[in-house]
Amino acid sequence: MTDPLLVGCDIGTSAVKAVVAGADGALLGRAVAEHPMHHPRPGWAENDPGDWYAGMCAAVRQALAQARAGAGPARVAALCVVCQREPVVLLDAAGAPLARAISWTDGRAAAQAAAVTARFGQRWLIEQTGMVPAAGMSLAHLLWFAAHRRDTWRAVRRIRFAKDYLLHRLTGCAATDPTTPGRSGLMDVRGQRWSEEICDAFAIDPALLPPIRGAPWGQAGELSAAAAGDLGLPPGLPVAMGGADDAAATLGGGAASPGEVCVGTGTAANWRTVLARCEPDLSARGDVSPHVVPGRYLHELAIESTGASLRWLRDALGEPGFDDLAAGAGAAGCGAGGLLFFPFVAGAARAPRYAAGARGAFIGVVSGHTRAHLARAVLEGVAYQYRATMPILGSVAVPITIGDGEARSALWTQIKADVLGVPLRVPRIADLAAAGAVILAGLAAGVYRDAASGIEHVVRWDRRYDPDPARTAAYAELSARYERAYARIEQTFHRPAPGDPITSGYHRGAHAS
Repeated sequence: MTDPLLVGCDIGTSAVKAVVAGADGALLGRAVAEHPMHHPRPGWAENDPGDWYAGMCAAVRQALAQARAGAGPARVAALCVVCQREPVVLLDAAGAPLARAISWTDGRAAAQAAAVTARFGQRWLIEQTGMVPAAGMSLAHLLWFAAHRRDTWRAVRRIRFAKDYLLHRLTGCAATDPTTPGRSGLMDVRGQRWSEEICDAFAIDPALLPPIRGAPWGQAGELSAAAAGDLGLPPGLPVAMGGADDAAATLGGGAASPGEVCVGTGTAANWRTVLARCEPDLSARGDVSPHVVPGRYLHELAIESTGASLRWLRDALGEPGFDDLAAGAGAAGCGAGGLLFFPFVAGAARAPRYAAGARGAFIGVVSGHTRAHLARAVLEGVAYQYRATMPILGSVAVPITIGDGEARSALWTQIKADVLGVPLRVPRIADLAAAGAVILAGLAAGVYRDAASGIEHVVRWDRRYDPDPARTAAYAELSARYERAYARIEQTFHRPAPGDPITSGYHRGAHAS
């Protein structure tokens, strides 16, 4: 095929992102299709699987329409879909969903997660699954259905992860890959197979789960005629197996070798460091899961409420968008006039604080402070979380790649570089998981030889932010003041009881788009 095109699609928490790229990495089309999050009760969050499919079709069609003249569907060489890991779809004997999928942000299954920990102990579970048990994990969702929706649970004939539900609709493939179950709490992370001990202990029939086979970069099958009509793509198109969104995002950020770091930003900021081997984090600060690059693993850390804090401020001030806030923050100057902000607006803090009852706060307010100072304090407060996270990572390669929502702000990215004292770089395709899906599609179609070749063609650096020595020195002093203030406000944090939905997703080290 002359000048083949590749389509990458990322099914996120609240939206689907699709990109169309040339084999040389040229971004030809990009589209976003939001899907609703249903909240039937406080603390609950659910998605309709049909909304994922509809959003995928809409986003792919829109991205194709944006592609330049002559870049028609006939030139597309392959499609790849990547997805959030935790939600599962329960199917009946006819293959129809029996219920909405529970989101990773949902807190209803805290008691089930606690029961898993009580049964095996946290250390054993980390060693076995690579992750800290949490209310948002797939196993906790399944146990909640078994306990509270017994009629639904008795009718279950197949369990599919979100990506695999879509993959089956596209190709008929009934399997999963080793990266997608990484947040399930059911997989032996070293053996990359379902854990017999966990399945036996909680009466989960492994026959209900999809077989773990095939690689994210391999072909899962060909696009069916029905799905091709929905997407606006040719039938018979090769479809990659695909995988986990965070792993794909790490690939889309060019991180494939040990020590390389990729930061994805959005509602939360997710730090992923590439490991040469599977080394579960027994400190429980982060999770370890398979990468979409052969023989590699990821150490994942999540910083809570990064983009969510700026969104909260925008809404609280009644601003129509982020541009005016960012412009004002630039005028406020380094240090925000002595104002400090602690970005714990979700009611919990993950890396680097690990405080389940954390609360957001402004410290140091005086009458001369303006909206600009508030905005600057929010941007700097997030950057201080980045600085405190760095020691957890150990030795890492620089520059560090950063992408997704927050990376679209040049000011914010420069502040982060100055606070960290290390260079940051933003790829041309800033939607990292979708960019990773493009590479996986190219591998499945034989357009690229290996991950390194895919990165070489697709990951092009759009911007680089080098730290300013004077500002870095100033921020070193400011960050010391920030840490002293944190030590005081930490004493005021809410201490939630077990099962309090405020702790939902607390240990989730995943893509938060």
